[in-house]
Amino acid sequence: MKTFKKVILIIVILALSSFMLFSAGKKYFIEASVDLKKVHKVTAHITSSYQTKRSIGGRGRKVGAFVFTISKYNYRFGASPSPRYLEKVVNNLQTGDTVTVYYDPEYEGQINYNIYQIEKSGRVIFAYNTYKSNNILTAILLVLGACFLLALIVGVVKS
Repeated sequence: MKTFKKVILIIVILALSSFMLFSAGKKYFIEASVDLKKVHKVTAHITSSYQTKRSIGGRGRKVGAFVFTISKYNYRFGASPSPRYLEKVVNNLQTGDTVTVYYDPEYEGQINYNIYQIEKSGRVIFAYNTYKSNNILTAILLVLGACFLLALIVGVVKS
């Protein structure tokens, strides 16, 4: 491989791996380490709810989600726990229930899936640990991907 092409390839791979490591750090240190006492929360009635599928990972993979609206806001909230845990969320949250939702208000989209925790009558229905585990797993996968790309650079340099 010509030297110029190698340099361009190395720069592109370094940029990609840097982005992946930055994203992993953001997922782990910012999004997975939230103090529930300091985040936005709202207590209101559920005005509507439904179960749906949500695309994740950019490959068309879909996971179950519980989407609901509450009386104080015009936009929808969504919780996307594991399939076993989703059943618990669906069975415990009904239209008319009063819930407390801890969430990230800066999320932009049709449905705010950045919910840290949902409580009903003082009981935790959707736990912060579920949100945290999902972000830590994503961070680990991003770090592994970045390591693979950096190993690829070593292979390109040696060739």
